[in-house]
Amino acid sequence: MSYSDYLKKEILKTGFPLEIEISSKLDKEWQNVINTDSYYDNDEKKLRDIDIVAYDEMFSDKILPICLFTGLVIECKKDINLAWVFFTRPFDYCVDSIEGQYIDETQVLTKNTENSDTMGLVLEKTPLHYSKFERKAVTYCTIYLEGKNNSVKTKKRKIFQAQNQLKKYVGTLIDQLLKKGPQIDFCPIGFYIPCIVFDGLMYEAIVEEGKLKVTESNHMLLETTYRSPYSISERCILIDVVHKNYFTDYQKMVRKDALELKKIVRKKAKKINNEFYKINRLLSSSKK
Repeated sequence: MSYSDYLKKEILKTGFPLEIEISSKLDKEWQNVINTDSYYDNDEKKLRDIDIVAYDEMFSDKILPICLFTGLVIECKKDINLAWVFFTRPFDYCVDSIEGQYIDETQVLTKNTENSDTMGLVLEKTPLHYSKFERKAVTYCTIYLEGKNNSVKTKKRKIFQAQNQLKKYVGTLIDQLLKKGPQIDFCPIGFYIPCIVFDGLMYEAIVEEGKLKVTESNHMLLETTYRSPYSISERCILIDVVHKNYFTDYQKMVRKDALELKKIVRKKAKKINNEFYKINRLLSSSKK
């Protein structure tokens, strides 16, 4: 075996080719694709990287410039030794299920994430892809594949690390927007879609009446919570876990989400503007 063949063999064991493959697919559909975006982890007091962030933006100049941005935030993972198994429970989607994934001008103006009147207007009737799921993953484990060495020390850490990376990154971005404060001539509305793209075997496990059913899966919702720097309470986040072979179909779903959000914001632009000016007037009066 030549040295270049050896390098190729070892590189293919890593997640880097997967990251580049997914980035290339995003280039065709998203306005801005960023690889290895850094953020500061306040819990561990050090810089960390997120694999991929893809943005789609819309500016509307009706009365007040509105900037709507949708951010697809991705961690790529590959595991040749372990199968990922997610245990699911019944799920009934509502806006509270994604309260840790968005920021709007009401929150920025008041510097309070509990005030989400704008996103309430936008999301209350927006059929995001989450609403199609009847079950959600609430916990997970990893199982060594037959014949693989049980000394491999990855276990469930890869899922745990990816999950934490995503929610900390989203939390950090929202915290930065809140700290930046309001801009009188600018109305930001943002929604983040966190996702783990996995190259490996993935299963859903359902336990009912003492019986276990296990089926192979290509897309699941993982529910998690995060007490971020900007909130005194835990906020819900839904993370898509998607097999790499299903990513093309998944991307169609989230692109549809982005387009639907644009449609709703355009339709409700007047209400959004009125809410912005009302809160801004109240805040201006209280400072006098």
